[in-house]
Amino acid sequence: KNDMKTTTHLAASAAVAAAFAALYLRHRRRAKPMVRLTYLDMPGFAEAIRLAFKHGNIEFEDRRITYAQVHELRISGALPFGQVPVLEIDGVTFGQSDAILRWVGCRSGLYPEHLRLKIDGALACIADINTAFVPQFYGNALGRNPRTGQLFAATALSEEQQAAVERHLNEDVLPARFAQLERFLVSSGLRDGSYCRGSISPAVLQDCPKLNASVDLVASNLRARGAVK
Repeated sequence: KNDMKTTTHLAASAAVAAAFAALYLRHRRRAKPMVRLTYLDMPGFAEAIRLAFKHGNIEFEDRRITYAQVHELRISGALPFGQVPVLEIDGVTFGQSDAILRWVGCRSGLYPEHLRLKIDGALACIADINTAFVPQFYGNALGRNPRTGQLFAATALSEEQQAAVERHLNEDVLPARFAQLERFLVSSGLRDGSYCRGSISPAVLQDCPKLNASVDLVASNLRARGAVK
């Protein structure tokens, strides 16, 4: 009887060990999370994220959708903050482009801890630039309604106001902001690095050789590795 109990105990222990081993192997195979980035079929607020994924050779699904699909996702509650881009990690959805970019940056070597204060400063300046683009991009003093995605009719800009916005962007805001980034890039020691439409002039970057060189360097490195065309 003792031999039978011992044999039964060993068999049960072996079965438990096998079950744990199978569970461990399944977890190990799934150690690489399923990652999906969802945005419109355009550069916009997702392009830096896409490039960071490619820089780090991180596998991800680049899901590109239409405005109508964004509206459907918003109505369904699938967008945490009512907008894209969003990042899904093993089925859990996260929002806000800056947060997503930092997450990818941590995993691609672009956001090292000892440089984060400098990087965050540069990202905050870029966020200010993006905010300045809102009236020019939408022809509206505000962005989209976070509930519906529609523009507010009461804050629509007249043609005269839109022309004034573009003029001040070209002559004042963008040259000043890019000059600040240029000085920062030179003084910070960072080498790793816009999205314009309408009548924004490329001349806003003409006095920023280091900033232009940094953008070209990032692009050439990605092209050399076949990450972009």
